[in-house]
Parts: sequence; C-alpha cells; structure tokens
Amino acid sequence: QTNLARIEAHEANEKRATIRNMARAIGAVGTIADPEERLDALTKAFLKGSAEKGFDHRTQHLFPDNIVAAVPDYPAAHAAAAAHLLSIHDDLNRLDDVEQTVRMLIIGQALIARYERLKQVRGYLDFDDLIARTAAMLRRAGTGAWVRYKLDQGIDHILVDEAQDTSPLQWEVVKTFADEFFDGEAARTADRTVFAVGDEKQSIYSFQGADPAGFSAARGHFNAKVTGAAKPFEPVPLDRSFRSTGNVLAAVDLVFDNDRNVDGLTQSGGYQRHTALRTDTQGRVTVWNVHVSDPDPDMPADWAEPVDAPAKGARTLAQRMARTITRWMAGDDAMLVQGRQVTAGDILVLVRKRGPFVGELSRALKSVQVPVAGADRLILTAHIATMDLLALGKSLLNEHDELSLAAVLKSPLFGLNDDDLMALCFDRDDKTLWQQLGSSAKPSHRAAFDDLGALRTLSETRSAFDFYAHVLTALGGRQKMIARLNPETADILDEFLALAEAFERDHAGHLHLFIDHVERQAPEIKREMEQGADAVRVMTVHGAKGLEAPIVFLVDDCTAPYNGAQMDKIVTVPGAILDGGDGPDLPAWYRGRPRSSIMDAVAIQAQEAAEAEYKRLLYVGMTRAADALFVVGHTTKAEVPVAGDLRWHQMVDDALRNHAKPMETDEGAVLAFPNADPAPPAQPVEQAPPGAHAETVDSKHLAQIRAKAPHEPPPKRPLIPSGATSFAIEATRPPTEDDMIRPVSVLDEVRETPGNTGNAAARGSALHTLLQMLPDVAKPDRDALARSWLRQNGFAPADHDTLLAEVFSVIDSPAYAFLFSPQSEAEVQLMGTVRVNGEERAVSGVIDRIAVTDEKVTIIDYKTGRPPPDRKAPDVGVYQLALYGALIGQIYPGRAIETLLLYTRGPLIIEVGEGDRERALNDLAEA
Repeated sequence: QTNLARIEAHEANEKRATIRNMARAIGAVGTIADPEERLDALTKAFLKGSAEKGFDHRTQHLFPDNIVAAVPDYPAAHAAAAAHLLSIHDDLNRLDDVEQTVRMLIIGQALIARYERLKQVRGYLDFDDLIARTAAMLRRAGTGAWVRYKLDQGIDHILVDEAQDTSPLQWEVVKTFADEFFDGEAARTADRTVFAVGDEKQSIYSFQGADPAGFSAARGHFNAKVTGAAKPFEPVPLDRSFRSTGNVLAAVDLVFDNDRNVDGLTQSGGYQRHTALRTDTQGRVTVWNVHVSDPDPDMPADWAEPVDAPAKGARTLAQRMARTITRWMAGDDAMLVQGRQVTAGDILVLVRKRGPFVGELSRALKSVQVPVAGADRLILTAHIATMDLLALGKSLLNEHDELSLAAVLKSPLFGLNDDDLMALCFDRDDKTLWQQLGSSAKPSHRAAFDDLGALRTLSETRSAFDFYAHVLTALGGRQKMIARLNPETADILDEFLALAEAFERDHAGHLHLFIDHVERQAPEIKREMEQGADAVRVMTVHGAKGLEAPIVFLVDDCTAPYNGAQMDKIVTVPGAILDGGDGPDLPAWYRGRPRSSIMDAVAIQAQEAAEAEYKRLLYVGMTRAADALFVVGHTTKAEVPVAGDLRWHQMVDDALRNHAKPMETDEGAVLAFPNADPAPPAQPVEQAPPGAHAETVDSKHLAQIRAKAPHEPPPKRPLIPSGATSFAIEATRPPTEDDMIRPVSVLDEVRETPGNTGNAAARGSALHTLLQMLPDVAKPDRDALARSWLRQNGFAPADHDTLLAEVFSVIDSPAYAFLFSPQSEAEVQLMGTVRVNGEERAVSGVIDRIAVTDEKVTIIDYKTGRPPPDRKAPDVGVYQLALYGALIGQIYPGRAIETLLLYTRGPLIIEVGEGDRERALNDLAEA
C-alpha cells in the first residue's frame, strides 16, 4: 500500500492516468467483502488473459523508468503479488480438475461395473482379461509358484515377437516364466533361452498399452538376470534389410539421422543406419508437391457440393494418383517392378488416419478401372447404401414410418425425385404416405407401390439375408445402387450381405431383429489386406504393420501430430508429475482450458509422446516400401507446411532436398531421390565385425532366402477314439465328404435298437448327461432334480421312470461305487499324441468318466445300447479304449491302467485288458 500511495502521488505530478488508476484500483480491493469479487478485481489489476485461455503477468506500461526510479521496490512487489494470484488460480484449477475427475470416475465406475457384469453373465473374457488374470494367477501366493513349477518342467525356450509392442503387464508374464531359467535349481544345465525380437523404432501401438521404453527396460532386466547367472547375453542389431532397396533405405537414414527427427525414435537417442542386402535394383524415392485446396474467401462455396465433401486438395491428389497408377499399369511410364510391368497388387497406399481422402481415392481408382481392395475398415451404417437398405426394411415393417419410406422412394432402388415426393405428400389430408402412394395414378408411383407390396410379403416369410439377397440380386438393386452412387458401393453391399448371413447363423434371422442389431452395433468391418490380391491396398500405417509392397504411397494430410488444446479426454497422470516421486499413476479428466499446472505438465508430456510416435509412424510407413516410395500430401491453405515443420511430408522434403533433383512434370513439381547422377553399383555387404552375429549374404544365399518355401504336407487328421477303426484313409489330399470320419457316438448305437424310450438320439444324450450330473448331487435330491431336468428338456413324464431306473441302477449300485468316488471325474477332455504306423498322430476325445488312485487309473466309457450277447467288447470300443489308455499312460507313468465299457442296460461292465489294447494299437499301425 505504501508503494501504491507513492506511485499515485508521483503519477499525479506526472499527469499520467494509467498507472495511477491501476494503483487506485488495487488500493480499493481491501474494501471488497466478497472473496470471489476481490479475487476478480485483483486478477484484472495484476494479470492479463482469461480463465478460458489462461492468465499471465500484466507487465506492459507498468514499469517505466520514472516509476522504477521513484519506487524501486515496486516491480518485485508487483511480480510477487502476480505470482501469488497465479498460484491461487492454479489451486482453483486443480480443485476443478479433481471435481471433474471424480465425476468421470463415478460414471466410469458404473460403466465398468456394468461391463464386468455383462461379461460374467455371458461367460466372456476380453483380451485384457486374459493378460490380467494370467498375471494375477502367477502373482498369487501358492498358486503362482505351483503353475511356474509345472510349466518350468516343460519350457526351455521363450520367443517374444514384436517385443516393442509388448505392454508392461505382458512383460510381467514373460518375466515370471523366464526368470525361472536363471534362479536357483531352475537354472538347470540344459540350454534355456529367451529370444526377443523387436525394433523400438516401430512401436506405434501406444493406444493398446505398448511402451517403447518397456522394451529397453526388459532388455536391461534380462541382461542383469542372464549375466547374474553367468550366462551369455547377446544383443543383436537389426541393421540389415531384406526388403527395401538401397535408395529407399538411404532416404530413411537421411530423414532420421539428425537430432530433431531421431528424438523420441529410440530410447537411446542414437540412430543406426541401414544396410541393404538387395542388389537387384537401387530403387527410388519421389516427393510430390503438396496439393492445396486454396479456398478463395471471396468465392461462395459450391452449393452443389455435399457438406462433407473432401477438400479440393484431397480430391486433386487422389485423381493424380489414379492417373499415375493407370500409366504404370499400361506401360506408358518407365516404372517397373523387378523388371516387369506394374500391377495393381504392387501398390500400397498408406494414410495416417482414415478420412474422406480414402473414399475419394477409392472412387478415383475405380473410375479408371484400377482394381482397389477398398479401405481396411468400413463402418457400414455411415454409408448411404446401408442407410437405404435399412430404410427399406423399416418402411416395410411399419407403414407409418414415413421418413424411411420417403428415403427409400428417393433411393436408387425406386428412383423417385423431390417433385414426386411433393406431389405425394402435399395436401393429402389424413392419408399416410403409403396410402397416398397406393392411390396415385402416376405409373412410376403405382410401380413403386406394387414392388413395395411384394417386398412386404417377402419380408414376412424370409430371413433378413434371403430378403436383402433377393432385393440386391433378383430385383437388380445392386446394379442400381452402384450406378447411382459410386463403384465402392459394391464393397459395402458385399459386407452388408455377409453381416446378414453371419447374423442369421447366430440369431433368429427375422428382418426387424437384424435391423435393430445393425443400428445398435454400427458394425465396423475389418478386412485383411495381406499381399496376394491383385488390387491396390489402402490402409493406415497402423494396419500395414508387418506388410510390404514394391511401391508405396505415403499420404500426409499435413495435420499436426498432436492437437490437445480443445480435447476433453481421460489421461494418465504420472506419479512423478503428481508428487515428484515414484507414486502411482492416476487417471484424470483432461480439459482443453483452463488447465492447472499439473495438467499443463501432462499436456507437454502427451504432446512429446504423440510427436515421438508420429515419427515412428513415419519410419514404419517409409520402410514398407521395397522398390519405390512416393511421399505425397494434401492440405488446406491454412495448413501449408513450411521448412522445419514437424509434418511427414515436410520432414522428408527437408531431409532430401539437398540430395534430390527438383523436377517439373505435367502433374506438378517433384523431388527425385537420388539426383540425376547414375547410382553407383551396389557394394557387396561387408563382413560383420566379430560379435555382431551376422554373416555375409552373397547372391547365392540371397536367392535361397527369396526362394519360395516348399509346400508343407497337409497335417494328419487327428485320431478320434470313438471312430478309430475308420482311420485307414490318409490325408494326402483334401478330404472329401466320404473321407470325413464321424465319431461313432452313443446316439448312433441306440438309433436302431428296438424298445428305446422315446427318440433314440435324445435318450442317449439324456443318459450321458444324467450319469455326469447326478453323482455330484446329494442322494435325497437326485430324483427330483433328474425329473425336473427331463421335464425341461421335453421328455414325457411317462418316460421318466424308465430312464431314471437305468441311471440309478448304475450310480446306486455298490458294485459300481468305485466309479463315482471323490477321486473320479466325468467328461474329461483329452488330447495328445500316440505313435501309429511309425509316426506321431494326434488323438482327441472325451472320456466319459475316469477314476484316479495312487495305484491305478480306471477309464470308463458308457454304452447306452444293448450289450453284446457274447459279452465281448466290440472292436470299436476296444480301439477307443486303446487310444485312451495310451494317452493316460503318458500322463500317469508307472500306474496300472484299467479300461472298462459300462453298458447301462443291465447294467454290465466289460473289461478291455492290456493285451486287447496292445493288439488294437498294432492293428491301427498296420492299417
């Protein structure tokens, strides 16, 4: 206050009002009683900005030389007061962050709880559940040690592929298993290895939990473990490429071998240059000029354009790419792929994210008859063709749904226009649109009414798939839609029918159920885009991970790597930011503005992480190219990149400009890398230094590497014990229907047996189920529970006594009590291998019941047909128990194996001895 009084007096003499008024305003703050109003007054006096955009010190015109000379303490006091106010606003913003986060957590907790309940009710586990539960099981006291002990006896080698995309929780599982290799007695003398293959420069799945730092941390962890156990630890650099040509790799190295671009690419901050092993061609890299929309603010928008039409720059680029590809395929350009003419399947188009450009390129390619695989993902309900088909179904299900009916009438299926709708809808009294259409005298209206009437009848009797297949094929709907809309509509219609067919397999196929399913789920169709199909592939860099192509277009939309200024989302706040230490990370609600200092730090960290992954995406995209890489871009006038910008196109342009030749073509300016000088002959690959574990790859070895691997013989079909006698046919060719081996089941045995109770198939299934279920039920409750189950499964009350008498004669008999002891179990699935005819064959089956003691293992197979008159086991039963016995003998070595056939009619047990089982296995070997 003293300083302000001195300033006011000084300024009164100087006749300057600015600082004097400010001083008076600050002095008057003490008279404001309300704390919020007082804070607002102080904020206006000391700070500039707003709550939405943030505050900063107000310094302009406040510290002229005469003021500083008259009141030397004033600048420091003003700065301290402003800092204090900024701290108060930061505290308020942090409190607001807490309030917003609590609300988010309340909603999130409710949603997560509902999601978990749905999974539990339906018996589902998602991918994260599998990882989390595995990790939890291994951490659990007692259980985890036992699981590791059991697995440790059979695991000698662990391979982690794509290790750079392994999440921290996945690494925890790997470490839990692998650490046993090097600890205590588990580190046995046999060679046990951990082999992790990964490239941190290609870690691009942060949204799935991948952390490139985790790869480096895991490498350090295993280095310490391995060297601590006196074992060799061998890092192997991945600097040699079998895919890309020398010039493509040289361009990649020029882009990333500098301080700015390599920052965030690797954890070490260094960059390892590539060596190309291909010597057949040098390849090339071409940078096209960015195609700019260049909107003229003085010109109104084209009223005929859709409101969501792609920008002009994107459309121009798509058309240029289509023309270029057409020339290549026609042989009108010097572009070749390993000495041959370019085909559509040689070309891969990569984008950073899906957007209007993908559809624009697909249309441009199809308009010049270039095959295109379409987008790797399709949201069906976002396409007008799907909307029209759904509207057709809804209008047929409900004639009062006039909006759907109007949409259908204007669709390509019926082809009416706005004038038709005005004539039908205007001045129609109380008539519905459907009624008005039926009473119209215009031929096109009558034809539409008749066709819709026929389709309504069809929709009541056909499944959704049959109905839409009829609309699109028999009625020509497919051709009409493709002709009116665009060529890519064919992909949408195919996927729509495929979805209807899949829905029919799992649900009742009624039309209204299918429409409800599609509208609720808004299914996103994911399509595999592997090499092989002769069509241009268009996908995101994320989707192309692991793929390659001779020619790659890398398309940059020239948008910023990160734009979180106005984005509301859930973020993770690291413990280091919260408390400056190693505390736990916490979820929080991140807002555009205002932000607290903590959220500012999170925003900076998020931006740095996004920019680092942006660079890694560029690296992955560039290295998909085998022979030729084209870096292209499109943007609006406001987003034109300039030298030094962190944009894919500009990063490549900056790196190659001094090493490439600028050229003008009919299509625009390009940079051709390398320059016009002929490329020097490929140099032979130098011998790797000792310890690098890489060998010279000469032309002979390279040819062997590129040669196609021989076709593997088809795998032997697994032996199914219940059908073992039928396995004389070997799978040396694709099996025909006659070759297919169908297990001989209890249902087959009783189907033609006279005197069965009810349907033979249902009877056999019921007896098996009751023999499985009832032994675990308390005796007083067995009869009531069994009768309730039979009643629920459609068995007439008159049949209950017959079926239950047969079941209880087995489970209540003292002679068979050993079969149902606590050491027994029902319906035991079994799979393994046995040696048949000199080779290992897979065996898969289900044992009806098994009892295990310290001395022996008893295997029981139920038979619900009539027992054989001679009381000898039939061949099918002997073969079946022989295979079961062979597998069980591997699980319980040293214990006696007893195999029994239990005929429920009687009941009667027939034992199959060890000698009979051995003879059966020998017969199989000779078959």
